[in-house]
Amino acid sequence: MAGKAKRRKKPASNRGTVAGSTSIIPKIVDALPATAQACVELGLQLEVRREFPRAKRAFARAVKLAPRSVAAHAHHAYALGRTLDLSGAEAAHKQALRLAPGSAEVMARHGQMFMDNDMHEQAEPVLKRAVELDPNLGDAHMNLCWTLRRLGRLSEAIHHGEIACRLINDSNASFYLAFALLSADRAEDALSVCQRQLTMDPHDIPAMTLMVTALDRCGRRDEGRYLADLEKLVVSTALNPPQGYESLEAFNAELAQAILAAPSRPLDQTQTLDIFEQPQGAMMALWRTFNEASQFYFNSVPSDPDHPFLAAHPQRWVLDGWGNRVRGNPEQEHHFHHHGWLSGVYYVEVPDFVGQDENNLGGCIEFCRFNAYSQAQVESEFMVIKPEPGTLVLFPSFMYHRVLAFSGNAQRISIAFNLTPTAW
Repeated sequence: MAGKAKRRKKPASNRGTVAGSTSIIPKIVDALPATAQACVELGLQLEVRREFPRAKRAFARAVKLAPRSVAAHAHHAYALGRTLDLSGAEAAHKQALRLAPGSAEVMARHGQMFMDNDMHEQAEPVLKRAVELDPNLGDAHMNLCWTLRRLGRLSEAIHHGEIACRLINDSNASFYLAFALLSADRAEDALSVCQRQLTMDPHDIPAMTLMVTALDRCGRRDEGRYLADLEKLVVSTALNPPQGYESLEAFNAELAQAILAAPSRPLDQTQTLDIFEQPQGAMMALWRTFNEASQFYFNSVPSDPDHPFLAAHPQRWVLDGWGNRVRGNPEQEHHFHHHGWLSGVYYVEVPDFVGQDENNLGGCIEFCRFNAYSQAQVESEFMVIKPEPGTLVLFPSFMYHRVLAFSGNAQRISIAFNLTPTAW
């Protein structure tokens, strides 16, 4: 059941088709391409999906096929690092440098690996060396912006972020710079960066995310509320059992069995890999349900040419999904889904104690409007939804949200998804 926002401190028949985007990847990985370039391209696809062990295998094959390929060694080093084989990553990085001494791109890729592992003290000198070797390497400046902000050096972060935005047209460059500007309480400048990015790409999710708080910090709170309209854009509904299932309990029981048996992400045992690569049984029924619910959502929310999320709705899309299986959950940071457009979560099993703590909030999903990026006090606004088995919550991917902390030994199983547009 959804509550109102509260203040407190602080498609076509192939719409959403899995084949043609993600489901081909496992088959290719089982029989890797015959050329190094194809292996590199495959590895990069897997990297975007955060399937680093499989990306590592593809890059290793590229290295075997083309042992003098600088790109193959550099990408292999990144994938090794992302699977926490840091000694292997260092060896692959050094081999790339032996093949291309003084390569700024090789240094930048290695610095990115440290940054993406939240090893910012190690990332900084590597990324700085990259920009010394090539002052016009936008990716290195962009990642220095993020790393230096995480190290608390905001002026330097902003400097490199501004350089990156001059050199490259990249969503992350604008996002990293606007984040650093908000962290430095430069809301007007952050708002300008977000607005500029949305002019270049009206569908840029990170720009929408940061713009909400930037508007508030500029004294334009009502505009921030209009952008992150929790009451209008967050939808909670109770699903009926899909065709072929006598009851919702039978449907959820089959889903739970599939989620518990699904392979885990390498660095997070509480989450599964993509469950919609080759869905079968209840998972296929859920995939269809998510597509139908997404279409209903787009048909139901009003069109608004002045609102970046409501100005246009996707006509075709793909879905990726993952299962969450947790027993107790610590305090979670608010986050958004960078690579989605519409996101959702379906609750399969919900322990009886969820929502029954002293605040009646533990284990619930919370949406946040006006997030804090600095030490400045922010009057955030929240919507909390208490889930039950069979609850489906849909929301724009740019909206900050989290699961509120809860304890207990009973298992909580949910299935989340992102919808990524392929045509507007």
